[in-house]
Amino acid sequence: MPIQQRHTAYDLGTKFWEIRNKDETLITFFNHNRFPEIMGGAEVYFMDLDLDSRLCENVQSAVKVDKLIKIATPETGIESEAEQVLWRYVMMALLSALQRQGKSQKKYEAQLEAKMGDIRERAKAGGSSMTVELLATCGID
Repeated sequence: MPIQQRHTAYDLGTKFWEIRNKDETLITFFNHNRFPEIMGGAEVYFMDLDLDSRLCENVQSAVKVDKLIKIATPETGIESEAEQVLWRYVMMALLSALQRQGKSQKKYEAQLEAKMGDIRERAKAGGSSMTVELLATCGID
C-alpha cells in the first residue's frame, strides 16, 4: 500500500463525513463517531480496506501521523519501503488507541510516541537510515 496523500475531511452535519482530495473530488466517506478527534477541514490520511463499499475503515489526523513518523525518523532519513511500513503501523496503532478512553488512551499514545523515539535512537546508534530491517528488530513489519 503506497503512502497516502493528505486529503480533507468535510463535516456533512451528520455522523457520516466525506474525504475529498485537493480538487474537492469525493474520495470516500467515514463514520465520524468512530473518529471523533477529526475536525472539519482537517487534513487526514485514511486506509480503505474495500470491505465496506460505503465507508473507509481508518481515518487519522495527518498532523498526528506525520508527527509520529518524524519522531521515528533519524537525521539520516528513511527508506521509501520503511516509510510505508512505518506509516501502516502508525495508522493501525492510532486506530487501536481509539479503542481506549481517557487516561488509558493517553497512556497508549504516550507509549507509541516513546516507541517512535526508541526507533530513532536505534537508527542513530547504527549510523544508518531507517530500514525495513531496523523496523523488524523493533517488532514492526
